[in-house]
Amino acid sequence: MKTAFWFTMAAAVTLFAGQDLRLSAADAAPEAPPAPQGRKAQPAPAGALRTPPPATGPRKVIRYPFQGTVIAVDPGAGTFSLRGGDRTPRVFKVTAQTVLTRAGKPSTLAELAVGNLAGGNCERQEDGSVVAIKVNFAPKPTLSQQATPEAPAAPAAPAAPQPAKPK
Repeated sequence: MKTAFWFTMAAAVTLFAGQDLRLSAADAAPEAPPAPQGRKAQPAPAGALRTPPPATGPRKVIRYPFQGTVIAVDPGAGTFSLRGGDRTPRVFKVTAQTVLTRAGKPSTLAELAVGNLAGGNCERQEDGSVVAIKVNFAPKPTLSQQATPEAPAAPAAPAAPQPAKPK
């Protein structure tokens, strides 16, 4: 029990000090120094620590929600653009697998118009493009459609003062 405590303390101290924690003799082998300019790099000795190569492969596909106001629609290219909360345009591709609904009923990209409110789910592809998976849209509400709070009822007029009764 005491050994585990001190090992934990030693690990915490080395981590907070910004040093590597070497646990075995193979891990403790020194790293190869960088090759001088103009010379060919020498291979690292066996058992030396090596850093993994940087990730250069394709990016991971990420799904996330979106919402905003439609600012452009291009049915020929199968895309639409939204203006989000940060006011920058975002372009979404529509594929055969994209589900478009308007007020809960199936719809098409041709029915989507500038000014509509849209939201749904999308995927960022490996090439950086964004494909819409599900899109729900509705027309932009007009002032008459927006909920307006009712004005408070005017208070009843105070009753006229009654004359004092004689005793």
